[in-house]
Amino acid sequence: MSETAKLNWSPAKGGLSEHYRLNMILQLPQPDCNRDIKVLQGSYVQAYQDHTIKNDKKARTIDALYLGPMKGSSTGHHVMNIATGLEVRTQKVAQIPITPLVIRAVEALAKKEGMSAIKIENK
Repeated sequence: MSETAKLNWSPAKGGLSEHYRLNMILQLPQPDCNRDIKVLQGSYVQAYQDHTIKNDKKARTIDALYLGPMKGSSTGHHVMNIATGLEVRTQKVAQIPITPLVIRAVEALAKKEGMSAIKIENK
């Protein structure tokens, strides 16, 4: 979901109404707090992978960075696999605290893609 769409989730000071969100006035879909807000974008998560064969030694989760919920799905999520750098779709995620090992892995992935520094500008 676009970050700009989230601006309509709470009443604005000096806006059309003190009590009603713009989503309610325009009759837009209401946010689902468990799906849209529970995990912040860029958070470190364990993404659960569904395997058809369940009695093997394959990992059940992958280390990933949360990209956002899937549009049109009530439970799906987009995540970026830290080991491969690829976008993965998953049905369930669990947010966990980030560790120094994960920070080093993300920095190595950024270096591999040619990123040397990040510059954040605020206008």
